[in-house]
Amino acid sequence: MRWMILLVVFSAMGFVLISGRDRTIDIANTLVEKGQLRVLDADEEETLRRFLSALLSSEKAGVELAINRRYQDGPLNIYVVDAAAREGARVVSRGNAAYVSSPDILFIESSYFKIGDTKVFARSNDSLTEKVLSPLRVQAFFVLAHEIGHRQLQHGREWFGWEGQARSYEREFEADDFAIAALKRLYVSSLSRERAGIPDPIATSFLEEPGPLERIADHLGHAVDFLADEVFDNPFPILANSETHPAFFGRMRSLLQRLTIDAETEKDEPALDRLRLAEAVAAASDYLLSLKPIEIEYSNSFQYAYVTAERLVVIGNDGQPVAETALIDLAPGRQYRKNLPASQREATVRYAWPGVAGETLVLRRNGHLERTDNKSGGSRSTVDLTGKLGDNTCIKQFLLPPNPQFALATSCIEGRPQVSIIAADGSIRTVPLRELAFAASKAAGHSSVITENFEVRGFGLGASGLPVLTYTDGNNVFFAILSASLVSSPARKLTLKPHDLPEPIVYNGARALPGAILADLSGRAYYAYGAPIFRDIGVFDAETISDRPVASVDLSPSVSEDRLNTLLPIASTFPIGQGRLIINLGREGAYLMDFIDKSLLPIRRSGFDALEQVFANGNGDWIYYRKYGNRILVFKGKEHGGS
Repeated sequence: MRWMILLVVFSAMGFVLISGRDRTIDIANTLVEKGQLRVLDADEEETLRRFLSALLSSEKAGVELAINRRYQDGPLNIYVVDAAAREGARVVSRGNAAYVSSPDILFIESSYFKIGDTKVFARSNDSLTEKVLSPLRVQAFFVLAHEIGHRQLQHGREWFGWEGQARSYEREFEADDFAIAALKRLYVSSLSRERAGIPDPIATSFLEEPGPLERIADHLGHAVDFLADEVFDNPFPILANSETHPAFFGRMRSLLQRLTIDAETEKDEPALDRLRLAEAVAAASDYLLSLKPIEIEYSNSFQYAYVTAERLVVIGNDGQPVAETALIDLAPGRQYRKNLPASQREATVRYAWPGVAGETLVLRRNGHLERTDNKSGGSRSTVDLTGKLGDNTCIKQFLLPPNPQFALATSCIEGRPQVSIIAADGSIRTVPLRELAFAASKAAGHSSVITENFEVRGFGLGASGLPVLTYTDGNNVFFAILSASLVSSPARKLTLKPHDLPEPIVYNGARALPGAILADLSGRAYYAYGAPIFRDIGVFDAETISDRPVASVDLSPSVSEDRLNTLLPIASTFPIGQGRLIINLGREGAYLMDFIDKSLLPIRRSGFDALEQVFANGNGDWIYYRKYGNRILVFKGKEHGGS
């Protein structure tokens, strides 16, 4: 029977089959010979060796370790694999690890050892860097302990084939349980921690010596925080999943939940608080990954990107053809690598959005708006907009609605905010925001007296993709939705008062208008309210008085009910179709509001910064990327097979 010659390979992120013990050894030796392993320096190898030796000794399973050497019978052979290499990709994918039972080989992917140019396994003298790296080191320790669990539990030695595949999910959790128990033993004393190279806790509020669970909760909690914040731009590509293994954050949630049971049994309240918060963060990230984002990594950095109804368009080097990918060719949850020519000169694209078929509109740093041919990258025509987009006395916004036929740019003239609408032909029309507010009041028949207190307090995009305006007359707050041509609808009075709204932000002498109001598909107004410190957020109807939120999320641990709640300033909003709106609250995180399902879901613990872009096509497909980066996440809407 052919399946009897298959060896089971357990992975920290999945499950694969390699045919034949000798074949596995051949692959390991090829990795060594071709230099497709991460070369560890003395500190990195010592950290790896120190932890595994302590772990195996605690299991009464002392064994010699052979790290990145040609295969040897007897020792536990460990290989730090570069998954980008041809042979490496056949063993583990990026961010993964695997134990092969018969030849006693442990493969771990090199992502665990380096973030950017920083070595995770090397101790840092800088305390801030060490606070970031030490939890990631412990997270790698957990992955290693999980793989050693497969070894010690003799998974794969007595069963093969389809029966083994059916039971692999259960065995993954058995290996997790092994790792938890092993880490608790290593964390129990300063001596055992020192032997294993386990770093000190990150938290500085320990009033007494923390127990093992509290220390583990502290480290894993910080690791989850870091990885959750970086899901959108993560050095560990953790998007991969398999039928027999839960995705990273789903699995981490299970791990935290089982640690929580231990903490409840031991009545360890500090550990419980940290574990519950970490589980809430992991749950938020697990939801984001459940949307099955598509990860595309380009060979070189690009300047801008957008998505149409059918294609993903990436603007790379100036003067070069744009890179286009059909959405139909991208499968949800998959990872792709694509080539892009390296930039030969300074990047000049400031913003870009689709023009007529086959062209891209590019606003360059010199103020020129170009109609660019997608195939050649050459300019079809140029319009000089220099001086037409205001000065720097307020922070500028550039708003691109889904499938835009126009772009909106907010700016200032001598401190007075205005908005410009830029058409595809390069024509531009600019209107002071106060003028739009006056028109909205007049259309509503309001008898407000125009005074110095009459001011605009917010401008952004609603879930429909149309711009929305919030303003006050000093006594009341009004809201109006605008058409694509900036014609104001009649203003509606909201239940908020002017003192409820966030004050304008002054940044390096420039004034910014933080948003305050959200709008659903029909243009009804809502606001976000909550406790920013504890991340309890609710979305309330702004046109009726009610103490019940339309949608809410609680990311806090168990704390006092006496919390400081306030209306939260909105840094930006991104309509992504299907009645959904991403609410960027800056330091308080980013949330996905679904006005159809009436749900509010956290997708990031910290908000998006100026270099991070979200763009949608109106069909529910949307993308995220960082300007001048080389990675894009594509989230397909339901019409294209997404979630």
